[in-house]
Amino acid sequence: VEMSPADGAEDIAITLPDHIFLTFSEAMACNTIDESSVALKAGGTTPVDIKVDCGVDSLSKVVEIELKEGEILDYDTTYEVTLSRDITTNDDNPLPEMEPFELTTGPEPIATGITVSDGGLNNTSKEATIDITFNEPMDCSQLDGYISLSNADGTTRCNAEKTVVTFTPTNNLAWNTDYVIEVKAGTLSEIGNPTDSKKSFQFTTQLEPPVLRYADWDADWVKAIKFEWDDVT
Repeated sequence: VEMSPADGAEDIAITLPDHIFLTFSEAMACNTIDESSVALKAGGTTPVDIKVDCGVDSLSKVVEIELKEGEILDYDTTYEVTLSRDITTNDDNPLPEMEPFELTTGPEPIATGITVSDGGLNNTSKEATIDITFNEPMDCSQLDGYISLSNADGTTRCNAEKTVVTFTPTNNLAWNTDYVIEVKAGTLSEIGNPTDSKKSFQFTTQLEPPVLRYADWDADWVKAIKFEWDDVT
């Protein structure tokens, strides 16, 4: 019997989007292959609620395992796929005793912090871009709608390692304003794991600098310039 993903596979998405496939060397008796003879579980825990479909191919050699609706696996956990000896071939030959197959899910993707390209988090330039750092490579094709900045539109792009997402505001930010950048729950990592909850970070833009204004007047014998400041700091 061979399993796909391969026995010992790591970084499997907790939603198991690609399912598990077992390929047997000969045609199997599908009436012996169901949720009672195939199990997916982590160690000694209660088996995961799965759907088992035998006879995916015309020769009844392939069995498909998928999670039932609403079921997800745990992050960063090793699971075993076990097969009962009650499973038989079409010729009524029992399955030999086998070691469980193993697969391990990937970690939860987490946004760990932000930096700005100009100024600090309490003194951000209004022309700044915002970098969000993640603990895992992210699916950069699925970020639209999942990363947003309060009261501002913008675009996202990833670095080469896909662990830093840069948000570039469409227009300059406002002076002396608190902004919140949010990573929504469900933002996908490169392997397909979703963030479990939303994450928000705040930064504040710089004070508007004082504006220089002037007025001039003429006289027959003098010309002067008067300067006025909106603010003095």
